[in-house]
Amino acid sequence: MSSAEAVRDIINKFIANTVTECSRNGEVRDYFYISVIWYGNEQDVSYAFEWDLANKDIIPISEIADHPLRVEDRQKKESDWAGGIIDIAVKFPVWFDAKAYGMTPMRQAFELAKEAVEKFIGVFPDSYPPAILNITDGESTDGDPSDIAEQIKQLWTSDWNALVYNAHLDVFWASSAIKFPSKLQVNRWNAKMLFDMSSSLPDSSIEIAKRNGNDIEAWAKWYVYNADLADLIKFIDIGTRRWSDALPNHAE
Repeated sequence: MSSAEAVRDIINKFIANTVTECSRNGEVRDYFYISVIWYGNEQDVSYAFEWDLANKDIIPISEIADHPLRVEDRQKKESDWAGGIIDIAVKFPVWFDAKAYGMTPMRQAFELAKEAVEKFIGVFPDSYPPAILNITDGESTDGDPSDIAEQIKQLWTSDWNALVYNAHLDVFWASSAIKFPSKLQVNRWNAKMLFDMSSSLPDSSIEIAKRNGNDIEAWAKWYVYNADLADLIKFIDIGTRRWSDALPNHAE
């Protein structure tokens, strides 16, 4: 499996888990709205969902739940409770496929994300603040997106400003990841750019990150450098926990 395919599976699994978290009494309630944007070359920056969800910007989770692109048969390894491991057949919904080729027009992607955030806040001005999670393993090829990221962070709901997270994947395989840094001592232009673009963690998220074993300081940033796939999963989990913890319980 390529890195792009692995990231696709991680995001599709996150969407499936979100559908489950928003399910109450046999229906999926619209506690979340999700957009997925992919950028693979200079002429192809677009929303990633296809078919019934194609070209839509902010989509309620109930509509996403009803329109997977396909449902695949997968094998999941589980304990047999006798010291062994067995394969269990599971259904794996897929909402979009991996696309990884060409350049890295990150500035265009942030411009499209800004439009989605502005539309969301216009419709839901009193919601939890929207968050942009940018996942990349390359340098922006269409200019510095920092000013667009700053404009996004100046957008706000009555709860807080919009947030920007950046996950920088596998730059050097031999190096360990740098997670939620308060300062970055890496001599790479694109790493410094992504660090500066990232929002600071609120106190509640710092506590969540600490409970997950992260050595984290005040003014830590929503940034991970040289992340592997396991780091990415944890990053997404910590980044969305505040929203998940605020959902009504399953009895409501």
